[in-house]
Amino acid sequence: MIHVIDPITYRPCRTSLALLTIIKETYGDKFTWRKPPYEYDFERFPIDLILGDSSIRLALDERKESKKLVRDYIQELEGFLEFRKPYLMYKEQC
Repeated sequence: MIHVIDPITYRPCRTSLALLTIIKETYGDKFTWRKPPYEYDFERFPIDLILGDSSIRLALDERKESKKLVRDYIQELEGFLEFRKPYLMYKEQC
């Protein structure tokens, strides 16, 4: 159970990646991803649908460190945040 004390500093994506990494390391071959079908899709892994694509699942299967996954995620997120700026209706004041 996770209790978020400070929602401003809590990073759920980092936490989830770290937990998935630890679970895969701990359980090794006993760990398996849930197989399709899932909801409306009968071909893709449910985790791929939840996360948007297969890149994280494949990286975890290749035993990439969660810190590396987070760095890649942050880099991609920063690019998206910059890309979306011209389309925002409201600008941040902080």
